[in-house]
Amino acid sequence: MKVDASDYVLSGSGRQRRGTLLRVRWSESVVGFADLHTWPELGQPSVEELLRVQRGELWDLALLASRREGEARARGEALPRGARQHRLWMSTWDLSVGRVLQARRDGFSTVKLKLNAEDLPGEARRLAALVGWWGDELRLRLDLNSKATPDSLARFLATLPCRMRELIDYIEDPFPFVADVWSEFSRREGVRLAWDQPLREESSQEAEARELGCVRIWKPLWESEPKPGWSRVVVTSSLGHPVGSLWAATEAVRVAPHEVHGCASHVVYDAPVGFAVNMRGDRIAELERGECGVGFTKSLASLSWRECAGGGAGVGR
Repeated sequence: MKVDASDYVLSGSGRQRRGTLLRVRWSESVVGFADLHTWPELGQPSVEELLRVQRGELWDLALLASRREGEARARGEALPRGARQHRLWMSTWDLSVGRVLQARRDGFSTVKLKLNAEDLPGEARRLAALVGWWGDELRLRLDLNSKATPDSLARFLATLPCRMRELIDYIEDPFPFVADVWSEFSRREGVRLAWDQPLREESSQEAEARELGCVRIWKPLWESEPKPGWSRVVVTSSLGHPVGSLWAATEAVRVAPHEVHGCASHVVYDAPVGFAVNMRGDRIAELERGECGVGFTKSLASLSWRECAGGGAGVGR
């Protein structure tokens, strides 16, 4: 097995992220690609460290993705990625009447919105201002990254227009997990909660969240597939390169083809040259005739690649 790397920078709306694409030659006939993209601020190792040591869960998951992608290329098969996706907005400040109407025109049934837990009154006001344009079918997924409190979130929900509150699909990581607190809040407020806390192995807290009937958010490039028994599994990408987003989309089709997922995060950044992702309504467009794997064959071939030498290549599972 031989591993090559090609660094990238993603930019858009004042945000910038760095990562690396991997090209893995598993055999003479199997060459696959994967996105290696981490968030050190969340406690993950940096991409540079992973390239140096070439081991660990994130490295193994990237190799797994590259092997499956390469095997599809070797068979001449396109990996399906046509499951429905939600529209992602990183802040309520990204919202406007025009953007809401465009999401509805584009056929999105669901919007995911990241909230600022330090200004929930302001977040509620900005959402309420749009209620007349929201429609009756555009479901809402709210993400607080475990930074709110039960009281602050209850006040936020109480100030939302009833019409908008009724459209909430789930609230993701509302506040730090305590099973009894999550259970009581969900029951009292009449909202479903979702768990998005990637771990190497299932913890006792995660098992409790599963037993509570929470939605499981799964990022395929950051953690192994969740154990069975969750009420729902929603697959999301890791806000990385389009290659990684499309890998997540193929896993979404495999594990929950009828769910609305979150793999269209390419809209957060300007598309890297040669890696534009087309949408057909709220679905990522399937590959053009003749393409295979996750696509981008010519664009991947045109990148500059360097040999990735390190402590050990690891083993894709």
